[in-house]
Amino acid sequence: MSVARGEDMNAANTPGAWEALSDGDLAGSLLEALWGSPVPIAIFDSQLRVARVNPAMAQLNGVSASAHVGRRLSEALPLLDVRAEESLRQVMRTGQPLLNVAYSGETEAVPGAKRDWLGSVFPVRGPRGEAIGLCVIVNEISALRRQEDAARRAQADAERASRRLEALQQLGEPLSSALTPARVAHVVLHVGLPLLDADAGSVAAIEQGALVVLGRSGFCDETIACWARAHGARPTPHSDAMASGNPVFLERLEEDLKKLYPEQAQLLGPTPFASAVVVPLMADGRALGLLSLAFTKARSFSGDDRSFILALAAQCAQALHRARLFEAEQQQRARAEQNALLLDTFIAAAPCGLAFFDTELRYRKINPALAAINGQPVGEHLGRSADGLVGHPGTVQALRQVAATHAPLEGLSLAVQTPGGSGRSRSWLASIFPVCGPEGTLFGVGTTVTEVTSLRDSEHERERLLGELREALRERNESVALLEHLLDAAPLGFALLGPDLRFLEANRAFAALWGDKPAEDYLGKTFADFAPAPLAERATAQCKQVLASGEPMTDVEFCGEDCGRRWAYLGSWFPVRSADRVLGLGVVLRDVAAQRAAQEFQRHLLGIVGHELRNPLAAISASAACLLHSSALSGRDRQVLTRIAAGSSRIERIVGDLLDFTLVHAGKGIPVSRQPADLGSLCLQVIDEIEASQPQAKIACRGEGDGRGEWDAARLAQLVANLVTNALKHGAQGSSIEVRWHGSEDEVLLEVRNSGEPIAEALLPHLFQPFGQASHSDHGIGLGLFISRQIAAAHGGTIEARSDLSEGTVFSVRLPRRQAGRDP
Repeated sequence: MSVARGEDMNAANTPGAWEALSDGDLAGSLLEALWGSPVPIAIFDSQLRVARVNPAMAQLNGVSASAHVGRRLSEALPLLDVRAEESLRQVMRTGQPLLNVAYSGETEAVPGAKRDWLGSVFPVRGPRGEAIGLCVIVNEISALRRQEDAARRAQADAERASRRLEALQQLGEPLSSALTPARVAHVVLHVGLPLLDADAGSVAAIEQGALVVLGRSGFCDETIACWARAHGARPTPHSDAMASGNPVFLERLEEDLKKLYPEQAQLLGPTPFASAVVVPLMADGRALGLLSLAFTKARSFSGDDRSFILALAAQCAQALHRARLFEAEQQQRARAEQNALLLDTFIAAAPCGLAFFDTELRYRKINPALAAINGQPVGEHLGRSADGLVGHPGTVQALRQVAATHAPLEGLSLAVQTPGGSGRSRSWLASIFPVCGPEGTLFGVGTTVTEVTSLRDSEHERERLLGELREALRERNESVALLEHLLDAAPLGFALLGPDLRFLEANRAFAALWGDKPAEDYLGKTFADFAPAPLAERATAQCKQVLASGEPMTDVEFCGEDCGRRWAYLGSWFPVRSADRVLGLGVVLRDVAAQRAAQEFQRHLLGIVGHELRNPLAAISASAACLLHSSALSGRDRQVLTRIAAGSSRIERIVGDLLDFTLVHAGKGIPVSRQPADLGSLCLQVIDEIEASQPQAKIACRGEGDGRGEWDAARLAQLVANLVTNALKHGAQGSSIEVRWHGSEDEVLLEVRNSGEPIAEALLPHLFQPFGQASHSDHGIGLGLFISRQIAAAHGGTIEARSDLSEGTVFSVRLPRRQAGRDP
């Protein structure tokens, strides 16, 4: 093949040069241009030996052009597809070209790599038209083949995912209507097992730490009994799945059991199954039960298989969670109906008057006692307004006030001549309170009415007798000792004030209300000399009012807080007269702090927990968790759902603290279930969880000695989390929290330390009281340290706090290794 010289090329550029070329010259020029192009070209002689290859073909094959010449295709490229040489024979034999023939193989250019080409074979003819050789032109399509293969795999994956999504939807529909755990198990076993190609399965729930089989299919009694032993001394696939929250895949069942669970393998014996999997049914971060699957044919669980099994288990877990919530709701509804019946019975049998009004102050409930006070049958009250049936206008006004302000009125004194009375004025003591829903919505107003006519008469008589007694004491000194003994022994605080409001007399009970000083220390003093300022100012003002009006004031309540101590007193002031002269004031004080604290506790707890808080909260948590599993969420949606889930989890912890406090307040204490546990491992686990939710937290943990004992691990985790969270909350910003433990012979000491402003010494004795915090914070309700002390006490241990500027604040917990009286 000739190459055009420079002068020929210049000549070709002159006008008319192309027209002057003959067909042969033009073909030769075009062939020479094609020969130097990047298109691989080879020329074969009639014996199918290589006559010549262009540089592109030599580069493609990884063999020099000269090394091709004189060799057959199979000799030059031994790893090439044999069909390539057959194509050459066919064209040489028929004289007909073959276009775009696909073949593959390996070349020296890229050893070990399979490559794909499209080749076209043309006959090369002599002057008389006879075939004297072949021309082969090759186009590599390896990248195109890889793209096509990838597209086919992607399509196959999409089809497989679509089939599994349809299978999950097929299972989800009956699961959504399963209202009991047993029904959930039935749907999973009869619909889910065929979807998984499983030959046997069982669904078990975790109830009080034990596995309860809800349903099974394909497993015999012995297998169920063996696999259900999840809490023995040796591990099993079920106990591992429960403890870790992760599935256990046994692709070679007998071999894996012998290797990982030898005792389980011995108990199970020969089995017809070749593969198995145990999946924990997780909801809200805890295992509700276990799904066990078995396959008679050996199964290698691919990533897709495992994802599909976990997705199906997640559906089962959510359905089981919903079924449990539904059962709990049904039970709660039954209890509510029973409570309503008990309430009606109590109202009807109560000796005092009871009534409930709607927001329009119409009677909705009234008991016979109050109906008798109003002089009308019970049925005549229902649906009627209080205006026409309550004899005291102040009572109706008070009902309206409570309905408008939602604030209760207690100790409301009434003196009226009721229709049911004997014609004389009678006295009543009424309390009016709002009836609200969980969000503060007013449902109505309730009232209790107790007749205190005899009590009021007794009080008036007592006032008269006390006045005469004061006069008699002045006149007859021999009665002083007797009176002082009487007052000194009284359980109520009694005192006598002069016209200047200084104390003339005080008994021991009165002195005990203010501290440990003797009663004599208060004589000659005023309220301002020893009582808290708010109480002193109010008491002085009311004493002056009683002196000015000559009318007593009874059942006046004083409450407040001083140095972390809440106080509440019920006081009565009455003038002491001799004839028409007011000699001074009598004072009666009663400590009602404990009573008010109990009432506050009841209102507080009922307001938070008593109105179905946990059910809607659980639904929110379950919905958020379910949505978080969706891959279609945007980043912002996932962030919002994560916040919802975290907020729900925090509210659940608050509700848990309140319920624990209820148990303690009822005298039942914190229940614990002792199991072998390691305090060091437990501390590390709690710290990991806290650091995951608070990445900015700095927590160091170290320990020495043996940290093992018999404790309730969940409760101790709650105690450690409370102390570490409290340290993070109240410690200096950015400072490190230190958690350390030390194991001695009989007990383990746990200490949590934070630096920062020390706690005032006056507050240390009150740190572990309920609903109280060392510093104000909007992150809790003041029960964490109280619950922590109760958990320590339930384990026979103690908790105490110390705080100073040099050491910081340290909470120390001492935990006996074992329950008292139990041998190691």
